Amino acid sequence: MFCKQCGATIPDTASFCTSCGKVVERANVTATEVPRPAPAAPIQPAPAAPVQPAPAYREPPKVVNNTYNYTVPSGKAAVPPEYAPLSPWAYFGLSLLYVIPVVGFIFLIIHSANGGNLNRRNFARFHWIPIIISAIITVLYIIIGIIVILAVGGSMSSLFDPSGWQT
Repeated sequence: MFCKQCGATIPDTASFCTSCGKVVERANVTATEVPRPAPAAPIQPAPAAPVQPAPAYREPPKVVNNTYNYTVPSGKAAVPPEYAPLSPWAYFGLSLLYVIPVVGFIFLIIHSANGGNLNRRNFARFHWIPIIISAIITVLYIIIGIIVILAVGGSMSSLFDPSGWQT
């Protein structure tokens, strides 16, 4: 809006001109006289996304494993002692124990047949694999050696007969 006396710009809500101090005359404009813009095409609202209810959070119940009567506080997994995992140091220690010549072999037999911790039992059974493979290879070498000795047969006897030696 502009002042009619000095032409300065004044705010629409001002009662006096800020430059010259003249009283601003306002025209009485009512709400009905204000031209309204023509209504545009009706805007259809976007389809609302389906509203999912907020998840209900509650404290998990205590887990009871009825097979083993093993109660665990909430928030932890129910693992009975016979299924408890072994630590890496336990695996390392058992590996060292099983390679001791006599004592390790005895512990290997005990841990393989023991009904205690399943992970320790399976680890001990795993250590039987190289022993069994070594035993099979040894038996195969013995069988092949016997076959070779029998096949060569008579020619081997001349090697050990001192009368056939020439001086």
